[in-house]
Amino acid sequence: MPPTPKSLRCCLLLLALVCGHITPGVTAEQPAARDKPAADILFGRPVPPARAAGTIRLAAYNIENFFDGVDDPTLEGDYDDLPMQTSPDRCAALAQAIRALDADVLGLEEVESEEALRWFRDTYLKGMGYDFLASKDVGYYRGIEQSLLSRFPIRTVQVWTSEDLLPMEKYIPTDLTQRQKEGWGERPTQKEKLTFQRSPLKATIDLPGGRSLTVYVVHHKAGGKATAYHRDLESLRVNEMVRADLALQTDAWLAVIGDFNATPNQKPAKLYRDKAFAGLVTAYVFRPEADKPSAPLPAEKAAAAAARRLYITHLTYRSIDSILMSPALTRRAVPRSYFVLGTPMPGPGYDATKDSPPPGYASDHCPIAVDLNLAGD
Repeated sequence: MPPTPKSLRCCLLLLALVCGHITPGVTAEQPAARDKPAADILFGRPVPPARAAGTIRLAAYNIENFFDGVDDPTLEGDYDDLPMQTSPDRCAALAQAIRALDADVLGLEEVESEEALRWFRDTYLKGMGYDFLASKDVGYYRGIEQSLLSRFPIRTVQVWTSEDLLPMEKYIPTDLTQRQKEGWGERPTQKEKLTFQRSPLKATIDLPGGRSLTVYVVHHKAGGKATAYHRDLESLRVNEMVRADLALQTDAWLAVIGDFNATPNQKPAKLYRDKAFAGLVTAYVFRPEADKPSAPLPAEKAAAAAARRLYITHLTYRSIDSILMSPALTRRAVPRSYFVLGTPMPGPGYDATKDSPPPGYASDHCPIAVDLNLAGD
């Protein structure tokens, strides 16, 4: 006698249970937890390298829409802050990453406010020595800012929330063919005033020994080709600011850190390393593999690919977070000290617009850091 639909379903469930395809206590109508994309360390280093005595660590971390549980009346309607409150699980995961990072100066992106940052520090980062912090409204309609946590005094903080970026067009070739060849973004058909979507946050930090460190924490406009021109203008303006700083003090210790929303070979990021502009040096040159052959033999290609995976910083498998340093600060960088700290990321199939973050997930970005030796002249 053929099985009835009910008995057939029972047989299939029993078979699936025996074969390990269904977790006990979960019915076919209730998908098992294993079907949800798991979080795992997909790129970066699982453990930060040890740092030498007498060095300090400079780091950056986009902590992805960090909102506290206090209602901000200026954020209402489509961008109400309370529904975006960061869960305790994700707060704990962020804190775990920050503790492992153990940075002395940490630039953060996507923080709701100074009050939110202070609450997070006091609740989750006790004992880390972050006695100094800064966070300012950077003019973004969603209410997220650039911020700093520091073990050293923060002397000054500055932002530019209404800066007109159109004067930066003077640096961009007018010839279309040349613009395309040089990798500039496509110029909008309609000219309108453009400002920083999120102003850089500039801070001066007093370091041990009497020297100061100038840090620009940036978060350039996100998006693809449609917003590339806006990113170009943002980058050009920050380059102008940096170049003016270095003209006043050629041996300044200065860094531009954060989320550039551009890979190292895209124009907004390349501009910072261009000697015609800021002429900064990427901390990437201080990675442990920097002394390896740049053109590996065929037998070494797999190892080279694995090494490149160590420096992906974003869930989309791109490297869009950077630390860039002035020539004087570059001379303080510790060789082989730059790293990306791997944090658990969801696997294929994760949709941030629909899915809840899996356990252990902290952010869609990984933190990055480089060590600096302040001793000597």
